[in-house]
Amino acid sequence: MFDNKVETNSSFQQIVCFKLGEEEYGIPILQVQEILKLPVVTKLPKSADYILGIIDLRGIVIPIVSLNKKFKIKYDDSVEQERAIVVQIVGKQVGLAIDSVSSVINVNSNEVEAPPPVIKGISEKYIKGIAKDKDTFVIILDIHQIFSIEEIEKLPSD
Repeated sequence: MFDNKVETNSSFQQIVCFKLGEEEYGIPILQVQEILKLPVVTKLPKSADYILGIIDLRGIVIPIVSLNKKFKIKYDDSVEQERAIVVQIVGKQVGLAIDSVSSVINVNSNEVEAPPPVIKGISEKYIKGIAKDKDTFVIILDIHQIFSIEEIEKLPSD
């Protein structure tokens, strides 16, 4: 027989936390296909400024998108982004270039706050909520809202 603890645990989710500029962001772990050290990225002419280029990931062409550029977050452009989180957005694999991966945290879904109207210039449509981890806040992104349908169609793919 199941007890209440099983039901309580089902409201927890794991969040992969990462840095963009000075802030901590997160994506639910179930949406993350893999985290990789960013290989050499092939640049594409005439692509949007936030598209760093493409990589070959085990025979699949994957576009690499800089979330710093997409969200217009200040960053040190002399430092190359070294990690990418591979996600699936509307049937396309996309690599999200980030500054660094911080940790994986367990968050009680009931404790995730609704996003305020604007967070450091990022539209609230990109944000699922705000979670607290120790002394910091983690901005949980909604990866399915990061791109418009037109932007997704323009992303390079296999």
